[in-house]
Amino acid sequence: MKPLGVRESAQRLQVHENTLRRWVKMGIVRAIQLPTGVHRFDPEEVERVRSAMYQGLADGSLTASRPVLSGRLEVAGQLLDVAGEPDEVGGATLTGV
Repeated sequence: MKPLGVRESAQRLQVHENTLRRWVKMGIVRAIQLPTGVHRFDPEEVERVRSAMYQGLADGSLTASRPVLSGRLEVAGQLLDVAGEPDEVGGATLTGV
């Protein structure tokens, strides 16, 4: 299959293009980076992520009442794991790697 660009991949995932770029940096989505810096995505990888996004909703094991944050964040050159529910001001629990 032909690799997908950022715009088409983001549309398939129903997220903003910048969200998809951030997910690549966080390691949530695998992408091929061309020498020009442009990202390309395997359609099967996009489908894997899309399925994972909605898996909990489909089987009833996840409710949509509160979002759960998970991933890695770089702050001041240090990688941090982000996990937990956002608090009232949009923060999250950060733990050092």
